[in-house]
Order: sequence, then structure tokens, then C-alpha cells
Amino acid sequence: MKRKNLLHVIGLALVALTFIPPMPTAIKIIIALIPLTVFAVEMLFNYTFCFLKKEYVNEYLAFLLATVAILCTGNVTQAALTVILCSAAVSIFKDGYDKAQRQIDTLCNIVPKKAKLVTINGLKTVPLAEIAPGDSIVIAPGSIIPVDGTVVNGGGRVDYTNIFGPSKPVECLPGAKCYSGGTLRAGKLTVQASTTAERSIASIMDTKTKKAHNMSDFHAKISNISKIFQIAMLLLALVLFIALYITTKKFGYSMNIASVLILGSTVIGMTKMLPLIYHISLLKGRRKGVIFRDTVSLERLSKIQTFCPDSRVTEEALDKIEETGVIPAKNPTTEFDAAIYRTKAELEAQKEPVFKIAMGFFSVNANLTVYDSNTERIASAIRLSRTYKSVFWENTVYLILGKLALITLAFLLGITPALAVIIEFAVWMICLINATKKA
Repeated sequence: MKRKNLLHVIGLALVALTFIPPMPTAIKIIIALIPLTVFAVEMLFNYTFCFLKKEYVNEYLAFLLATVAILCTGNVTQAALTVILCSAAVSIFKDGYDKAQRQIDTLCNIVPKKAKLVTINGLKTVPLAEIAPGDSIVIAPGSIIPVDGTVVNGGGRVDYTNIFGPSKPVECLPGAKCYSGGTLRAGKLTVQASTTAERSIASIMDTKTKKAHNMSDFHAKISNISKIFQIAMLLLALVLFIALYITTKKFGYSMNIASVLILGSTVIGMTKMLPLIYHISLLKGRRKGVIFRDTVSLERLSKIQTFCPDSRVTEEALDKIEETGVIPAKNPTTEFDAAIYRTKAELEAQKEPVFKIAMGFFSVNANLTVYDSNTERIASAIRLSRTYKSVFWENTVYLILGKLALITLAFLLGITPALAVIIEFAVWMICLINATKKA
């Protein structure tokens, strides 16, 4: 158990002590104040950190306001329980989110962190940054080739699906070129590096994909909408508190409803899920032979009508695809692009290839018939974009239903803020699981 989670358990245990009936009220308050102070200070520190980054509206603000609102009712135990559960919810969700991100990175990894270098003293495992042109590296079965080079000993079949999409394994014998990012499916190779790891194909492809993760206009709009939503919910909580207190004269009841609404204003599910879905879609696209230039191309492509693998791409459809901005050039635009094109050509044994990039897929023809022969890849890219879009809206529906459930239960059953935190956390986790499973 992590140290922080252990603190949550200890905090909950202390709160549980306050429910012992014979215990004097003063003792109960003192015991409850211990975890309340610890986790409230933690929340305040986290909010201050976000505030300094100009993130003035976030989940920590809601947690702090809810805690203060509960304290106004004089229920120290309920305030302590709520702030502990808020801290635990954020911690567990963050751990789950980070784990999902690591799993995605592992599944789509094309750049190993280390390599087995041949030295005068035998094999030595070194970081990729230490590999220089001319060094010899041993590749074991199942390993990813770390740098571009030439086979000097051994033989085997290399699968380049990770960098160029589904393809047949290439037979590599002494004298043959091999490229980083390929996976050795059978055999054993000794490869002489022809360049550094940083300038190898896999590193270039990985850099391109990571650059595509920049926030798009849509992502920025969603983030702004999330902030507006939280502010609106906080104002609604204030208005309802005033209205309920005037009509019922019940301060505790009115403040409880307001506290639940404040906790329901959190938008962590919205702001965290979109980047994760982006990451999944972009990396999965690369494994399918599609390299999205940016998240904007991913979003725009979701609006294009899909194609069947055996259908012809019409001129009208081609115009729409070009409008998305995912077909940047007919020829290499940079030194790195040229390296990728040459590699693809060599793997396809094209002596004098002419290239066109279509949604990031590298084709060996420059005329319009390229879109007919690779319709399946175009359709795959469009379906991938649509999957990203549908998963995002599914999560949005779950989040809205969760907020509505909180409001309904607050009025019908008078649920406590602590239970509201549990419901809110459950919705976050549903969105996380949905994003990682379906996307």
C-alpha cells in the first residue's frame, strides 16, 4: 500500500472512532480535526499550485468550498470524512490514469530505452544515447531494433508493423539493412549502427507522434467549457442554498444540498479523459500505418464519410479529405520526412519511388489512384477518428448523468457530501475504463 493511501486509511479510522456513542463530543471533534486539518492543508496546497499556474478553477477549489460549507453546519466529522474521500478519490483516479497511460505507451512502444552493445569485454547494456555510428548491437528474438543499421551477423525476420502499419515480416541476412522500431520475430541479429538513435527512423516517428499531441482548438474549447460549467454549478449551489434556506428555514439541510452540488461541479473526468483518448487514437493510428500530423487532423477526419476497402475514392471525397489538412505534401518536406519515405521505399523494394502522404500513410505512387489502392487504410483512419469522437461523447453522457444523479439524490434522499464524492469518483472511473477499453 502506498504511503498516501495508508494516510487515507488512518484518516478514515480516526473518523470511525468518532462514531463511538459513549465518547464525549469534545473528544470526537478533536479526533476529527486531525485528518481534517491534514487533508484540508493538502487540498489548499494543491489548489495554490494550480492557482500559480493560472488554473484558477479546478476540482481542488470545489473540494475546499464543500469542506468549508460543511464546517459551517458545525459537523466536523462529516467535513473530515468528505475531505479524506476527496483526497482518496483524486489519488486513486490519478494512479489509474497513470497506469492506463503507461500501458498505452508500452503497447505502442517503438523506441527501446537500452541496447546490448558489443564491446571488447563482451556485451554491455547501454542507454541509446551512447550508441554511435559503427557500433555493433545484438538483437535478441522479440526485441525492438534500437537504431538503423546493417546486419553483420545472424539472420531473422523483422516485423515493421509498429512504424509502418500491418506488413509482412522482412527477411534480414548479413548485408541487409534494418531499421529501428522493427521487432525481431525470429532469429538473432548483430547490427552495425549507421546513425545515432536520435536520428533513426523509430525516434523520428515517435517524435512526430508526440508532437501531434499538442492541444487542439476543440480541446481548448472543452477545457474552457469545463471551467464555465464548474463556475455555473458553484453559482447554482449558492442560489439554491439561499432559496432553500428562505423557504425551509433549515440551515443544515440547505447547506447539505449546496455541498453536494459543489462537489458535483468537479470536471476532472472531462479534462483528463480527452488527452487520454487523443493519445490512444494517435498511437493506435501509427500501428495501423497512419500518422496523424496533429490532433486537429484527427478531429477533422472524424467528419469524413467512411469508405469500404473495395470502393473507389471519388474526386469529391478526395477534396473533402484534403480540406481536413491531413494531406500535407506530395514530396518530402523535411530531411526527416525524406528519411521515412526512403525507408518505406527500400522495404517495398522501389528503386525510384515517388511519394505522396495520405493521412500520414506513405504510398509508392503519386497519382490519384493511390487513394483507390489504399482505400482500406483511409477507411481505417476515418473509423479510428470516429471511434475517438464517439468515446468522448459517451464519456460526456456518463458525466452528465452522474451530475444529474447527484442533484436528484440530494433532493430525494438527502445524500451526504461524502456519498456524493463516492458517486462522483465512480463516474470518473467509468469514464477512464470506457476510454481505455473502447478506444
